[in-house]
Amino acid sequence: MFTTKFFFYLMYKMKNKLFLLSDRLYFITLRTAMKPKSNPNTHYFSIDNELVYENFYSDFGPLNLAVLYRYCQKVNKKLKGIALSKKKLVHYTTIEDSEKRVNAAFLIGSYAVIQIFSLMIFC
Repeated sequence: MFTTKFFFYLMYKMKNKLFLLSDRLYFITLRTAMKPKSNPNTHYFSIDNELVYENFYSDFGPLNLAVLYRYCQKVNKKLKGIALSKKKLVHYTTIEDSEKRVNAAFLIGSYAVIQIFSLMIFC
């Protein structure tokens, strides 16, 4: 079902505290355009049609900082939400549109970097 499966195991240890974003946030690429169904343990979401790059000519990205900010707010809201607190969050995209796949990977990768730096700054 999945061609690529990335999971972020972000861990930073400081002052005997262990901060991790583990087993909660995943990124996958699907072979088909079928939307996966959420279940009691997993919540699937996609931004492919929500956070879209507005091109200047025939380019496709990267997405701008405003879009990255909106993505971070969306993921943080999902991670902190009571309804999704015990669920794994799976950001998915499809293999059919390589431009959207690259932009989705950029967003979740940037989110991971921001989380690592925020852990180092605020601890």
